[in-house]
Order: sequence, then structure tokens, then C-alpha cells
Amino acid sequence: MKRVTRIASHAAAAAVGIALAGIATRPAEPSAAAPGSLTSAGALREPQPGRNPAARKPKAEDYRRAWLALAARDHNILDRRGIQLGLLEKWAEVDLAGALEAALGEAWDNDFNPGFEVAGTSGHTLIEAFRKAFTERPLEAWALITSGRFGVGTQILRRQWLASVAASDGGLVVSMLRDLPPSLREYAINRTMGEAKVHPERMHEIIAKLLANGPGAEPEGWLRIAAAQLPDGGDPAPLREQWAALPAGAPRTLALMTWGASLRRADEATLRSEWEKIPADHRGEAAKAMFLPMNASSPGLTTAIGLAMQAGEWDFLAEDKAVDQLRFHAINADPLRLAEWAQDLPERPEAVEFFHRAVDRYIGDDLPRAKDWLEAMEPGDWHRERGLAEYSQQALRRHQDPEASRWALDQISDPALKKTAEGWRRDWEKETGQGR
Repeated sequence: MKRVTRIASHAAAAAVGIALAGIATRPAEPSAAAPGSLTSAGALREPQPGRNPAARKPKAEDYRRAWLALAARDHNILDRRGIQLGLLEKWAEVDLAGALEAALGEAWDNDFNPGFEVAGTSGHTLIEAFRKAFTERPLEAWALITSGRFGVGTQILRRQWLASVAASDGGLVVSMLRDLPPSLREYAINRTMGEAKVHPERMHEIIAKLLANGPGAEPEGWLRIAAAQLPDGGDPAPLREQWAALPAGAPRTLALMTWGASLRRADEATLRSEWEKIPADHRGEAAKAMFLPMNASSPGLTTAIGLAMQAGEWDFLAEDKAVDQLRFHAINADPLRLAEWAQDLPERPEAVEFFHRAVDRYIGDDLPRAKDWLEAMEPGDWHRERGLAEYSQQALRRHQDPEASRWALDQISDPALKKTAEGWRRDWEKETGQGR
């Protein structure tokens, strides 16, 4: 699918040239016409035949007049966007602030493909015209963008600056993470690491700069985001030996993360084989490195979560939103396998949500099967208790079967859990208008 602002027809390109030529070769002429009118701007008028004044380089005011004159001419969307993009790019060379103000003065939606945004752009149809200016003069552009001059448009400009500069100087982007609003930090890291996939030699610099931001929760979270972008592949054995032999520091962290990325597509047997070779005092960091690069389609996701639990990395799993990863993983995973995995989860408050996400499909897909499964468990076992609460929810929400829900609720022996599950049922009754 093509985005209108990335298309410049020959006609549009020619129009830009004509507009600028008309400005650059015409001597200044006083005019009493209304400001911004086609006559006063003269921006799209070709030079008079026979006149050959000395050419001059267009100035900021020339581009401004050309921009105003363009509004008075009829163009289809493609041609107008092409002309605007060309003018803005040239205008930015001599007056970046003025060009940015002009662009932000236009509509902020894509009137050709509404709601469609190309990866690596701000979503504004014209701001990508500043890619060159942002790349060639990043610090000047950043100071201007963050000056407060552009109001709510600042967020759009920041995003385009990040997309532009990440391709040429990812180290600069990463060094400025603390200056970014929290909502843009993950985007900045993903853009930078995405570019590093094309230029792997930049990865060490990026990781080193992430670590250089100092200790604390933020840099650790940034490393997690970066790890997810590391490429698959490689033999895990030599990579494991490499990081294990290095002292603490950026090179070791990068080697550890690279080892973890090599296991992104590994199965349970491979993960456990690697795990057995890790010394006990390194298993915490190894468990995190295994899990960080994984996503919902990783076959060893549940194994990696289990190993992190085994290593006692509960806070890490909570902060990294591992429950959400498991929820998406469960969409295509074997429900029986997940249910069996859930039965081995330890009895801890942090494990409860993992259990529910792991068993909801197995229970919801077949209530009679799930009933037999739950009845086979020991009364009072926390897996059975939580499974009954999930069964009640599935019976109501998925099957609209209040009788099956009542059976499950009556089997729960934990008073606090039963009260909570009864509350879920009352919520359903209010939403559906069904009484007890």
C-alpha cells in the first residue's frame, strides 16, 4: 500500500522547480496586491520571456510566498503533496523553524489514506519532508523541536526526529533517552535497534550507551526492550562460554543478550540443556537473558517463564509483563500442554495470573472435559481452587451457563476466593440482566 506523501509525480516535481525558479530569477517588485494572493506572491509564475536577471538563491521569505501561493492553486492530492514536500525540504535548508511552522499549519491527518501510518514516520503527511534536515543537523533540530515553540505538534516532530536520526546516529538517540517523554522511549529504542539489525556493528555502541545511563529501573527496562530486537541465530554453546568468561560490563551484557537471542526459537529440550550448564550463581541473569528476546510465538516461552520462576526472578517477570506474553502465546498454543504446565506452577500470589491465562482455553473449549480435570485434583489444592474460579467465569462469559458456574462456585473451599468469584458472577448478572 502506498502512502500519498511518498509519491511525487513528474508534474509535481516540475511544479516545485517552476515555483522556485520564478522566485530566484525575478527581481523584487513592489506590489499593492493583498498579502498572500497569487499576484503578490508571484511564487508559481514563470520568468518573463526575454528577461535574464541574475539568478539568486531563494531565501526564507521566497519559500513562504511560494507556500502561500500554492494554497490558491488547484491541484489534486498527489500533486499538492508532492509540491509541498519538495518546498518544505528546500525551505528547511534555509529556515527550518519557518518550514516546520508551515507544515504543522496543515491538516494533521492523511486525507488520502486516513488512519494509515507508514513505519518510521510521524503519521503526519508532511513532516517526513524534514528527514534530511533532522539527519544532517540533529542537535540544531532537536533544540528547536524542544523549545516549546510548536505546542502539541512537538510530539509529532519528536517522533519524526527519532525515526530520522536513528538511521544515521543511533548512539545519539540512545544518549538522549532521559530527555524524551516516557511514551517515546520504547519507540526510540525499537527504532534504533531496528536500524542496528542492518548495521550490527552499532549494537555494542547502543548497549554501552543504555548501560551508561546509570543504575536503576529505567536502564534495565530499556535493555529489555533492546533485547527483543536482537537477531535470532547462532550456536548458543560458544555464545554461553563467551559471556561467562567476561567481567561485568557492556561487552558481557551484550554477549549475554546475544546468547539469549540465539535461544528465541529454541524448544524446551534445548533450553533446559543450556540451563543445566549455567552455574547456580549465574542463573538469575541467565533466566532473564533467556526470556527477554522471546515473544508470543517463541516455542520455549513457558519453559523460559518457568526457569525464571525457578531462579526466583518474580519481580522481573512482573515488570516485563510476562503474563501478557503468555496470554498472546496461548492463542495458538496447545491448550492441554498449557494446562499441564499450569499444574506445576508454585503456590505464590505472583503465579495466579499465569495460571488463569494458561488454563482459560482448556477450560472454556470443553466444559465437561474441564470438569473431569478439576474433579481429579485433590480438594483444596490451589490449582483446583483457581481452576474452579476460572471454570465459573468461562461458563458464564463464554457459554452463558449459570448452572455450570454455580457448580464450580459451590466447590471452592477458600472463602476469600469464593467471595471474589461470586462477585465476578454478580457482575455478569448485572451486565446480562439475568438473576440468580
